Amino acid sequence: MPIPKIKDSERWSTFIQPVIMLAVDYCSILLAECVAIEFREFLLQAFGHTHDKFDLDSFYFFLFVPLIFIVFLHWGRTYIRLLSIGEMIRRTFWSVLYSVVVYIVILFLAGKAPVVSRLFVTLLGAFVFCFVCVGRLVMRHLLNRYSLFLEPTIMIGSDETAKKFLNYTTSNVFFR
Repeated sequence: MPIPKIKDSERWSTFIQPVIMLAVDYCSILLAECVAIEFREFLLQAFGHTHDKFDLDSFYFFLFVPLIFIVFLHWGRTYIRLLSIGEMIRRTFWSVLYSVVVYIVILFLAGKAPVVSRLFVTLLGAFVFCFVCVGRLVMRHLLNRYSLFLEPTIMIGSDETAKKFLNYTTSNVFFR
């Protein structure tokens, strides 16, 4: 029996997958910031507060805010591919919640709290949670659909146990 050859994409999958997830998270956070700013402006105009103009520096927009969220997403151990969807959503929720709390504390300590809108911070947390979850689910679906960056696995077993495990892996989206 010939020895199966492992593709380079499978060999580097443990390194490339978190990098792709990091890029998806960064783009999701930037999109959430844009949507939070625009939705804040829409809500304030709808309630007649047109004099409240909010401007976020480029440093905060492109580096500081995404860095806080990405650090807590990493700390919450969300960069694992084989997490169930429910577990991924739970860990992402708590990571985003901690990020928002730390963001508020840092803004208070830096003296920027009066300048930054509380409505923006609340909307940012909600949109980051939604966009990061959706981005990860779409990424997971695309990687599984096109069989990209799979992790090679050796299954050892015999008889009934092996049949049950094989049936489980063919029906589970994480083992394609």
